[in-house]
Amino acid sequence: MKLELWKHPENYYGDTWEGYYVFLSQTRDSEALTRSNFECGLGLIKNVGEQRIAVAHERHWACGWVETILIPQENTDALEVAQKILDKLDCYPIINEEHYYELEYLENPEECED
Repeated sequence: MKLELWKHPENYYGDTWEGYYVFLSQTRDSEALTRSNFECGLGLIKNVGEQRIAVAHERHWACGWVETILIPQENTDALEVAQKILDKLDCYPIINEEHYYELEYLENPEECED
């Protein structure tokens, strides 16, 4: 995966994010892995660099809402950290196993019992 600049989607009427890179996203219907990676990824980059990381929360007709972590192009430190995280996700899909498995257990305790 590679960080890409935000692009204005067709039929989109929300805030615009020109000059921001898209890091991770989740929706109302995201599974535990996506939600865990979103939360942990945000935690790893939210205080990196001088420019503020943004989390855009937009309504969506098909999935209710979409949240996206956005990094300003001037925040090269956060972009570097985010790209390293994405590179690791290419090899292994979980940012923080403990967080993910705890989330899985809390949502489906009967499936995690022996």
